[in-house]
Amino acid sequence: FMKTYVNRWLESLNLQINNLADIQEDLVRYPHEQKELFEHKIQEAISFHRSLETVFSNIKRNDFL
Repeated sequence: FMKTYVNRWLESLNLQINNLADIQEDLVRYPHEQKELFEHKIQEAISFHRSLETVFSNIKRNDFL
């Protein structure tokens, strides 16, 4: 059960990171001031998701389940 849970988290995190990266690429349409704010917030979200991804990858790799 836990392996499935961890694998689903990893899949979801990967999808979320990719979606955020896609949004970041679309920011070229925004004015500079808005673009800077959005880029910063998106980068924070990507960093947060990568941190979670690292935690779940470590759990999976070390088989703490």
